[in-house]
Amino acid sequence: MKDSHGTLFGSAITDDLGNFSVGNLPPGTYVISASEDSYAAATSNITVTAGQTLNGVILTMSPLPGNIFGQVTNQLTGLPITGAAVAIQLFANGLFVANTVTNQSGQFQVNSLTAGEYNVIASAEGFGTHYITVSVASGQTTVTTVELLPFVGTISGIVLLPNGIQASGNNIQLSLFNSDQIRLQNILAEPDGTFHFVNVAPGTYTVIGTIPGIGTGQAEAVVLPNQTTFIIIRLSQTGTIQGTVRSGLTGLPVAGATVYVQKVNQPNIITVIVQTDSFGRYKVTDLAPGTYLVVANAMGVGEARGTVTLGTGEIVTLDLVLLPAAMSGSFRVAICPTILFTPF
Repeated sequence: MKDSHGTLFGSAITDDLGNFSVGNLPPGTYVISASEDSYAAATSNITVTAGQTLNGVILTMSPLPGNIFGQVTNQLTGLPITGAAVAIQLFANGLFVANTVTNQSGQFQVNSLTAGEYNVIASAEGFGTHYITVSVASGQTTVTTVELLPFVGTISGIVLLPNGIQASGNNIQLSLFNSDQIRLQNILAEPDGTFHFVNVAPGTYTVIGTIPGIGTGQAEAVVLPNQTTFIIIRLSQTGTIQGTVRSGLTGLPVAGATVYVQKVNQPNIITVIVQTDSFGRYKVTDLAPGTYLVVANAMGVGEARGTVTLGTGEIVTLDLVLLPAAMSGSFRVAICPTILFTPF
């Protein structure tokens, strides 16, 4: 608390609720400011008269942005990779928020990021795309290294319409997901419906294809070094809800959890029931457009629920974290058809 000449008249530390109090001030006009290492300083002008207690002074502080500084290297030699493409992706929803390229030392920096978790995805010609997950704190720079292996394969394929005819057009969208369900690449297919993902590291992947307003489909591909894997993606007008169920206590996937998927606001309630596989994953296909309630539970682990709105042919990922709780009575299983769940 300072006057117009910068003379300090008082100070305080906020409590757990952000409240503060400064007393014994002579009448006058003051500049009140608040500061904390992870936030931008906030200031306000106040005027105090004799004997007055001024309540309700609010100072709003904004978190300082964070940064990511890193290097992309050859995992075998340790040498830096110049000109590698680096994409920054929000861990929570897979949204890409920044792109950059490494310099001659293989280094990169991305600034002005809000605090949170991010995937740093790096790719370079002749190297397999790889990622690492980092945490960014307000006002701090996170340092990381992404190592790429010089072993690559290719995924090639074709997109078919729901009626089996080869798709065509300029808006055939394709996304490449690794086995951790991290989106690594987005591309557009050729006008004739063919596509190619290059510089793909050996491993198992899921490719999702979409034509807005027509449908969505997906296929898995196993990539081997120096080989091309061919896949066919047939679009469907029905949707899919999929995801991973994890324990809120350990963060680990929960195998054998029961997942209920129920369309809401329907006169005839139909519930589809599946179980998660050994990796904690579930998938429910052939769903009509609409809004669905998804509930997961596992004995001794807990319960979680969420709501999903599906458009025509959409594939929506809903990950659930189980917390100890009793199942709510608002969820009722009316019809339980037999569902055969095939693990991924």
